[in-house]
Amino acid sequence: METLQFKSNNQKEGFRLFSTLLLLIGLSLAFSSCSKDDTPLPQPEKPEKIIIMFGVDWGEGTLEATVDGVKIDSRSEIEKGKTVVFKATHSKSWEIKYWKINGEMIRSVAPDQTFENVKEHMDVRVAFKKWEPTSTE
Repeated sequence: METLQFKSNNQKEGFRLFSTLLLLIGLSLAFSSCSKDDTPLPQPEKPEKIIIMFGVDWGEGTLEATVDGVKIDSRSEIEKGKTVVFKATHSKSWEIKYWKINGEMIRSVAPDQTFENVKEHMDVRVAFKKWEPTSTE
């Protein structure tokens, strides 16, 4: 009988020890999953976006734009600070008359215009005129 009681006491103590161990593990898991403050983890900043619009004001030809070598459509949203390249292509017997950037004419009739580190929305326009030979041709 004494041996039985000894086993019974050891089993009770082992059960208490096991229960205590389970309780401690459960509490440590519960507390480790709770943060002490409700401050959200910092999220990576999303790059600022700007809108690029472009088109042909007049005449026969096309205007295309690329960002990092990738063609974009008018009214595209791009990352601020990117380089945008515009390419005007005139139809046969036409030439570039003017370029307008955000409503202001620029002094260039070159077929390509490159804008580096663009920081604001852009509206780029090109116009074509009928080609007329000069008197020296």
